[in-house]
Amino acid sequence: MIWALTVIFQHDNDPKHAAHETKRWLSEHRIKVLDWPAYSPDLNPIEHLWNEMDHRLRKLPGNISNKDDLWNKIQQVWNEVDIEFCLKLIDTMPQRIADVLKASGGYTRW
Repeated sequence: MIWALTVIFQHDNDPKHAAHETKRWLSEHRIKVLDWPAYSPDLNPIEHLWNEMDHRLRKLPGNISNKDDLWNKIQQVWNEVDIEFCLKLIDTMPQRIADVLKASGGYTRW
């Protein structure tokens, strides 16, 4: 028996995700995209990790001078993120969900 894997890509409605070029590329590569409501709450803890990474990158001394320098600094900052920070983000999930339910899907602090 041959199994077919169906993958549906999910992303939010950030303008870069909804750009015509992005939609064209996804379509040309036959990538199905999950319909996602506009202004839906983003409960994904990874967003907070990216925010922390950005904050740490901006605190580094000096300017980022080129792509290789950026890559090296991203790796440095990534390797400095400890597992406890990630676990704390994951532990916020019940509160995130409760806040979204309380706000009937509207704005939350998350």
